[in-house]
Amino acid sequence: MTAIVAVGVLPWVVARPSTQTAGDGSRFGHTNWPFIGGDWTNSRHSTLDQINRSNVATLGAAWSLPFDGGASTRATPVVKDGVLFIGSGTRLYARDAATGEEIWTVQPDQDASPDLERAGIGDILNAGRGIPSPPGVALGGGKVFVGLMDGRVAAFSQDTGEFVWATQIGYDPPRKGQAVSGAPIYVDGKVFTGLANGDWAFRGKVVALDANTGDVLWDFWTIPGPGEPGSETWPQEGQYGDVWKQGGAGVWHVANADPELGLVYYVTGNAVPMFGGEARNGDNLYTASVLAFDMESGDLRWHY
Repeated sequence: MTAIVAVGVLPWVVARPSTQTAGDGSRFGHTNWPFIGGDWTNSRHSTLDQINRSNVATLGAAWSLPFDGGASTRATPVVKDGVLFIGSGTRLYARDAATGEEIWTVQPDQDASPDLERAGIGDILNAGRGIPSPPGVALGGGKVFVGLMDGRVAAFSQDTGEFVWATQIGYDPPRKGQAVSGAPIYVDGKVFTGLANGDWAFRGKVVALDANTGDVLWDFWTIPGPGEPGSETWPQEGQYGDVWKQGGAGVWHVANADPELGLVYYVTGNAVPMFGGEARNGDNLYTASVLAFDMESGDLRWHY
């Protein structure tokens, strides 16, 4: 059975002049929807009003896109200047938002097995291949940014799909199971994202990248190492003195940004080991937390 994405007359694909600055997330979504949440706050609010209570019952599909290899998706499409972008299986797709006509299709990891088109998340992580992250992509600066399920972040030309750069933000050497699980967000020439999958005995990580080059501008491990602030909330010695190395606090979701305050916000996942808390007595910072970072320096401003 072939999986498809059906697109009707949705608020973010109606062709009319946009009041939103190109790549700008400061306004609610309009005809441009550059991030999966629509804007820097992930409000998911659209200011368009063509669909309302008087006509919603009459809507129907305008076109559909069969995904290669019968792949499925749970990504939120993003839209810029009348072009829709979405990932599914091992591929990224760019289509005319009004007609569904192909603009480009790319496969970030051309060595990925066809079996991975319909594979479950466990099989994808075990394969250690550059499969697009399920939640979706982000747009900005003429590029499409996507997290990959091997711990890399990649950028492609928004117009042509041409590869621009890829950066490994995880462990060196890379480990199977590490992944960039959440969609990135683009703000003023920077790409913000994070490393997930603490339940594979990893630490989470927050990263800011240069949108043009992919260079790491700053990063922050969400489980502090010995001597770092917060490390005192983990066992320091004895049988479990090294448990922090697999402490978790994965970054699973897209960030929120407030450029006026100069802050970018992340939430982190649970502590690891997940069961048997006697191995990690303490508050276990910075697991299950909200973290606010200075967008320029990466300094942790506050946590909760």
